[in-house]
Amino acid sequence: MRPQRLDQRVCSSRASSLRASPSLSPSHTLLRLLPRRSHAMSFVLAAECAAGSLSGSAPEDGDAGCEYRLPPKEIQEIIDVPPNPSHYISPRRDRIMFLKRRAMPTLSELAKQDKILAGIRIDPSSNKRSRMSFYYGISIHLFMDDGSLGPEKVVNGYNDNAKINFVGWSPDGQRVAFTVCYDDEVDSGSNLALWVADVESGKARPLFKSANIILNALFELYVWVNKSTLLVCTIPSSRGNPPMKPLVPFGPRIRSNEQKNTVQMRATKEMLKDMHEEELFDYYATSQLVMVSLDGTVKPFALPAVYTSLDPSPDEKYVMLTSVHRPYSSIVSYKRFPKKVELWTADGIFVREICNLPLAEDIPVAANSVRKGKRSIRWRPDMPSTLYWVEAQDGGDANVEASPRDIVYTELAKPSNGEKPQVLIKLDFRYRKTYWCCGLFALVYECWYKTRRTRTWVISPDCKNLTPQLLFERSSEDAYTNPGSPMMCRTPAGTLVIAKVKRNCEGNYILLNGRGATPKGSTPFLDLFNVNTGEKERIWESDKEKYYESIVALMSYHPECEAIIHRKMGLSYVSFGLILENLKAKRLLGNFVAHPIIFLQYIVFIYLIGLCDSYSFAILADPTIPIIGEGNQEANDRYVEQLVASVEAAVNEIVRRGKETRTLWEATDTYIKMSPFMSANQINKPILLIHGEDDSKVTTAMQSSQFYDALKGHGVPCRLVILPFERHQYVSPTDVALDYEPSTFINISNEVYIVGFCSNFFKEVQKQYAVILMGSLA
Repeated sequence: MRPQRLDQRVCSSRASSLRASPSLSPSHTLLRLLPRRSHAMSFVLAAECAAGSLSGSAPEDGDAGCEYRLPPKEIQEIIDVPPNPSHYISPRRDRIMFLKRRAMPTLSELAKQDKILAGIRIDPSSNKRSRMSFYYGISIHLFMDDGSLGPEKVVNGYNDNAKINFVGWSPDGQRVAFTVCYDDEVDSGSNLALWVADVESGKARPLFKSANIILNALFELYVWVNKSTLLVCTIPSSRGNPPMKPLVPFGPRIRSNEQKNTVQMRATKEMLKDMHEEELFDYYATSQLVMVSLDGTVKPFALPAVYTSLDPSPDEKYVMLTSVHRPYSSIVSYKRFPKKVELWTADGIFVREICNLPLAEDIPVAANSVRKGKRSIRWRPDMPSTLYWVEAQDGGDANVEASPRDIVYTELAKPSNGEKPQVLIKLDFRYRKTYWCCGLFALVYECWYKTRRTRTWVISPDCKNLTPQLLFERSSEDAYTNPGSPMMCRTPAGTLVIAKVKRNCEGNYILLNGRGATPKGSTPFLDLFNVNTGEKERIWESDKEKYYESIVALMSYHPECEAIIHRKMGLSYVSFGLILENLKAKRLLGNFVAHPIIFLQYIVFIYLIGLCDSYSFAILADPTIPIIGEGNQEANDRYVEQLVASVEAAVNEIVRRGKETRTLWEATDTYIKMSPFMSANQINKPILLIHGEDDSKVTTAMQSSQFYDALKGHGVPCRLVILPFERHQYVSPTDVALDYEPSTFINISNEVYIVGFCSNFFKEVQKQYAVILMGSLA
C-alpha cells in the first residue's frame, strides 16, 4: 500500500466523515456508501468599487518595504478557521483515519533555503521536497455495525511539535506507517524518521532501531510489500557531504543542435544548469533500498540508484522498480531523463529489465504528445502478477496522423520463453486509463485534446476473440453527458477493482458514481449500469433542495448484494462537519448565486455573505466560461471576444484560461492579442497586479513588473504587489491575509481567493469594476 503524501501543491480538503446513522434492517446491510460534500473552487473574484468604502492611501513605488498589516477582523477569522481533517478509509473498510492539518505554512517556513534541481525543489535538511505541508495529529475510528463511528483512538508516542507526513495503511489495515519530522532535531543527513502505529492500541514507535539509517523522501519513500514488511528508500551509508561548487567552472556552458533535431520545450528555470548541479542531483536523489520488517530487521535491496517508483505485485511476490539515470538534460526535468524499469522478486533477486528508455527531449509541445516506448506500466489489480502498459504508434507525436495511435499490451511478470505480449486493445485516440473487473471485463478510456472527444471501451482481457465494445463517446467539455465513474472495491490483495453487482438477470452490472451536472446545478447520483446493454437505473440521487451529498466510497461489498440504500428522513449519513439544512441560496449581484452548502464550514459562508453585503463584491464559484474553436480554428483564436462576452454582465476583466499548444511563431497574432502587455495603452480602469516573487513557472514576477511599468507609462491607475518567497500559488497566511490599506487579500482552503477593497486608490471611480490580475501577465 502506498503512503499518502500531503503536499501544498496538491493539497485539497477531504473533509468528510460519517455521522451516527440508525440501524439498518438485515436485508439492507449489504451495501454501504460513504458520502462526501463537494467544495467550491473559485478562481476569479471581482470587486465592485465604490468611493470611500475604506480609508487609507495607496503606497507609492518607494513603499517597497511596507510592513505586513492584519486585515479586518471578519477576514482574519476566515483565514484562521482550521481546515477539516483529511480522511483515509482502511483497506478492509472497517476503519477510518482522520489526519489533522494546518491550513497554510508560515512565511518563515517559505523563507527556508532549498535546492532547485531537475524540476524539483529539495529541502536539504530532510532530503524531501521543500515546502510540503504536514499533519499534526492522527486519530482512528472503527466503523460500527449500525454505520456509526466508534470511539476515537488517538495515535500517540510522538511529541506535540511533530510534523507528520507520508501516511499509509498496511495491506491488512492493522497498522499505519508515517514519517515524523522535528525542525529542532537536525542530524548529519536528515531530521525525518519513519514510524509505525498499531491501530488497536494507537501506540506508535520508530521503525528503524539504528539512528544511522536516514530516509530519502525525494521521490517515493516507501511501500508496504506485505502486511509485515516495507520497502524503504534510504540514503546510502557511503554518502558524505554535498559536493562543493568549484570556484572555477569546469568549462563553458555549451548547448548544441548540430543534428538539426526539432526540440520544442516550455521555458522553465528549474533545470540542471551545469555539471555541479548534476552532481548535486545524484547526491540528493540516489537511494539505497532496504527491506525492513516490523521487528526492525533491515536487509539491503537492489543496488543504489535514483529510484522514482516502487510498486509491489498484488500477490506480493515481485517488486517493480523505476529509476532514472544519466545522461541528464539541461532542458527537461527528471521525468524525461533516461528511465529504467526493472522487475525483482520480493526476496531481492533480479528477474528482468522491462524497459530502458532513452532521454526524451524531443516530445512535441502539442497536447497528447507522449514519450516513445513503453509508458504507464502497471500491475493488473485483478491478477496475481500480470503487467500491462501502453505504447504509442505515432512516435509520441500528436501532430502525426496514425491509426492506431496507441496499443495497450499485457504480459505475465515472468513470461514463458518465446511468449509475446498480448494486445488488449488498439486505440485511435490517446490512452488515458483502465479500470479492471476481476478478469471478466475492463473499461479502457481514451481521449483526444484537439477535438475534446473521449471514449470508453469494454474489453474482455481473458477472452482474446471478443471485439472491444464502445460504451461511451462524448465531448470531454460536456459535463451534462458525463455518465460517472465506476465504484471500486478492494480485493483480498488490497488492490482496487470495479465492484460488480450480481443480478438475477443476465449481464454484467456495475455502479456508476457521477457528479450529475445540469443547467440548474450539480445533483450527484449513483446508477446501476448494465455493461452489456448500456441500460441504467438511478438508485440514488442527492436531494439538492435539502442537502448536497456525493458518494465517496463503497463501504461494503458482497457478490450477491442488491443496491438498496436505507435512509431515514432522507438522511442516514452525512458529511463530516455542520449540516446546513436550513440555509438557502442567496442571490448576489444579478445572476450569481452563492449556495451555503458548497462552503467548507458555516462560519466561512456567513462571513462571505456578510462581506458581500458590506463591501459589494461577488465570488464567481466554479464559473463556466467556455472558449470554443469552431472548424479549423483553435480555441484561443477568438479568446478575447468569447471571454468578454461570457463575463461582461458581471465584470469587465480578462482571465487567461486554457493551454496554448502552438508556439509563438505558429500563432503570432493570437499570442499578441492575448498578451495584456501589448494592450497597456488601451487600459483605462484601475488595475491591481499580484505576483509571487519566487514564481517557478514560465510566469515570472518580472512579467508583472514590466506590465506595471507599461501601465504607469500610460498613466493608468495601477498597483503592483510582489509577495516575498511565494510561488505560483500563494500559501502563506501572512500573504493571503495581506492588508495594504487600499486592498485586502484572502485565501480559503488553500485555493487562492483575492478580494480588492478599493478606497482612495480608486476614489475617482464610481461603481466601476476594478481588474485584479494574478500570475501570467505577459
